[in-house]
Amino acid sequence: MGNRLARGMGLYTPLRALYNSLFLSRSTRTVSIGPLHATFSTPTHTIIEHVESLGGERLLLEQLVEELRNDDVFWDVGASFGLYAVLAAGKISSPGAVVAFEPEPRMRALLERNLRLNGIGSVSVRATALGDRDGVTEIFRAANPNTGSSSLAPRRDYRLERKGTRVDIRKGDTLANPGGSPPPTCLKIDVEGSEGRVVAGMGNLLRNGRLRSLFCEVHPHLLPSFGDSAASFERTLVASGFAITERTPRGSEYHLVCRR
Repeated sequence: MGNRLARGMGLYTPLRALYNSLFLSRSTRTVSIGPLHATFSTPTHTIIEHVESLGGERLLLEQLVEELRNDDVFWDVGASFGLYAVLAAGKISSPGAVVAFEPEPRMRALLERNLRLNGIGSVSVRATALGDRDGVTEIFRAANPNTGSSSLAPRRDYRLERKGTRVDIRKGDTLANPGGSPPPTCLKIDVEGSEGRVVAGMGNLLRNGRLRSLFCEVHPHLLPSFGDSAASFERTLVASGFAITERTPRGSEYHLVCRR
């Protein structure tokens, strides 16, 4: 009743933000995956729930940690608050590298905060969205503070801000040119439906034998917003030389693990 009244008066979001600021701004949670341990800032109840449950992705994280080698180049596309990037940085050392792509400013700030919290200075954080073109696009941020469901297209299954935020968008192939980011050997993608556009922009990287494994959250209900489908997305991966070794449902989405 109280929440409905606050929403009706337009007070719910500012009151929730005030509560988070007063009571959760210094909140943290520690995660253990295999031999790795990492601490995350949890400034909202949504982030607390995500970190404590690992978003239902513990098995995927365990597989990733086991898959990574010390000298890997790991690209975290749609890094959000850094769950994957921070853990990967605990496994990878020079000459390997971790590159985290997060265009949404609030989540990127939380990602950078989590890197500092864990004393990690080696992760390269990029404010760029990945897609099938080079230019500028809009990202529609989640209406609730510090949640990772922002999207490059309006979605109806989750409340987003009506006005988009302009961000740079680049093809992965463009970013991996000489002098840019090192080409990935392991890739994670979680981009709320635009995963088809991401792989369309990294045809050369996908065909490069250096990239041996790919972990992706697939959103069948959101892919059509970008002119794609789950079937066409999987066909692209297979045509690029990958075998789909695991497909694990999670609600309306599913996780793919692909290996060369």
